[in-house]
Amino acid sequence: MKNRDLMDIEELRLASRSGIVRLPELVGVPFTSRVKAVVDHPHFQRMRRVKQLSLTYLVFPGATHTRFEHSLGVFENTTRYIIALLTDPRDDYLRTHATRAELESLLLAALLHDIGHYPFAHLMEDLYGEIADHEELILPILNGEAQKRFASLAEENADNSLGEVIMNRWELDGLDDISYFAHGACCGREYTSEEKRHKDLLRSVLCGPVDSDKMDYLYRDSIHCGVPYGRFIDRDRFFQALTVDNTRYDRIALTEKGRIGVELFAYARSAMFSEVYWHHSARAVTAMLNRAIYEASRSGGPSRDDILSRVFALSDENAVEWLYGEGGATTRSLLGLLRSRRLYKRLLVLESIHRPELYRRLDRIKWEAKFDFQRFCSDFAERVIAAGLLPRPAGRDLQNADILIDIPIRKKGLDSPPVIPEHAETYYSGHERSMVLEGISSDFERWVRKIRIFIHPEIQQAYMEASGSKIPDASLRGSLLDLLEECAGREMARAAEN
Repeated sequence: MKNRDLMDIEELRLASRSGIVRLPELVGVPFTSRVKAVVDHPHFQRMRRVKQLSLTYLVFPGATHTRFEHSLGVFENTTRYIIALLTDPRDDYLRTHATRAELESLLLAALLHDIGHYPFAHLMEDLYGEIADHEELILPILNGEAQKRFASLAEENADNSLGEVIMNRWELDGLDDISYFAHGACCGREYTSEEKRHKDLLRSVLCGPVDSDKMDYLYRDSIHCGVPYGRFIDRDRFFQALTVDNTRYDRIALTEKGRIGVELFAYARSAMFSEVYWHHSARAVTAMLNRAIYEASRSGGPSRDDILSRVFALSDENAVEWLYGEGGATTRSLLGLLRSRRLYKRLLVLESIHRPELYRRLDRIKWEAKFDFQRFCSDFAERVIAAGLLPRPAGRDLQNADILIDIPIRKKGLDSPPVIPEHAETYYSGHERSMVLEGISSDFERWVRKIRIFIHPEIQQAYMEASGSKIPDASLRGSLLDLLEECAGREMARAAEN
């Protein structure tokens, strides 16, 4: 009876019937009156202004889709995860332990997991840390606290907070589960060990190795970028294999028939990072935008808090225009190049397998708080210029911002969910069951995540005219690597002194 009651949640019933909104390609999103009430709220509608992939459309012209579309896609995926677990013939744990309120909270967490997103959110988090963390804004936006902190959120014309809309229409005990399922925090509420076990199981649907968020963005980004990789995920086979890890009951698992699905999932993720998210031109855009924002907040332009307060009301394009008008000369130069799609060019590419110790040191300087990455970048640029390693562009001297270092955020190969072989009781990790998964994970760390040095396109043009090649010769490459080693040592020493 309880299973029938849980399956009676109207969004789960409509997942296979009528009352849908269409998304590319051939995806029908359950759209009930209470889902519509959430989607129609100004704070949800705001996500129509936020590009899913920021300015990546400068590289992949079709990548103009939004966080709004992605959020609906994650919601649709999550209905399928829940249905698969509730109808799982192998294990009835979710049917006997989850409540209606928890499942509805999970559906809302899927719908609202990006509600705190704003233009260039990941770049702002990179530069400014926790103050800009879009995930931390989910609960404050629901309860109205974020509107007091960020003026541009308060400008939204809303009669009621989004949390009030939800509590009036959905059968919930509160908003904490939504926040917990979306990003692992519930504002001080403590769960019992039994509650936490099955709440973690539900959370793994949205935040896990093969979750509904990744399943949507890999597929959706692939469609809009015009590449095939994310379309390889066999959703039907995947959901047939979906079950619960009955050794712990706090995460999803897959039967043996889902092994190929996980391999395809891992391949899709690795290929999308290699060919789209960390494509060299996409990373040049990221490096230029990152430096433009940094320069804007340190050279008499808008401060960090000014940017964060303003940016919620803007689209990606409007944010570029606003920063162009408010920033100093360096910001305007970088954004002017982006506006005309004149992107910085690769000077040097460093992979972990080539100079592993240097790679590790640069990675630490970028991502560990005790180091000053911007200071390191400035030191390196000054030494490159002083050494005369690069030609001057016509009519001007070289500047620090002509040389940018890009180090992508730390990510490992895809962690795999547990897999249970046919006619067996023991669960194995996906990597134990699949050399394919092991190989994809190993290759991701060795080859996909690259450190790059970019230079102003005018400098590359001057270098080509002088040398006849875009690619630096062995002597220049060796000199650049030596300077990276020297500057990394200096930054390590500075950090040790403090």
